Amino acid sequence: MADSNEMSLLEATYDSEAAKVCLLLHDSDVHIDARDEGGHTFLLLVAARGYGGIVAPLLLEGAAVEAADKHGGSFGGLSRRER
Repeated sequence: MADSNEMSLLEATYDSEAAKVCLLLHDSDVHIDARDEGGHTFLLLVAARGYGGIVAPLLLEGAAVEAADKHGGSFGGLSRRER
């Protein structure tokens, strides 16, 4: 994730700022399935951290639910692990 909009979205995602995430998704040209160094997409990050309030906006923007990180962690697996 090198784009400044993607970095802003990543920071908002880490901070669990749902309103800011929604604003960035709506007002910027963000690659929704961009990955960090560990292969995590924004959706994988929120699933791993249990940030349920951010999942819906990401899905509405078309985030890939089938994406997996470098260790094979997936949206379904990561979100179930947090429960």
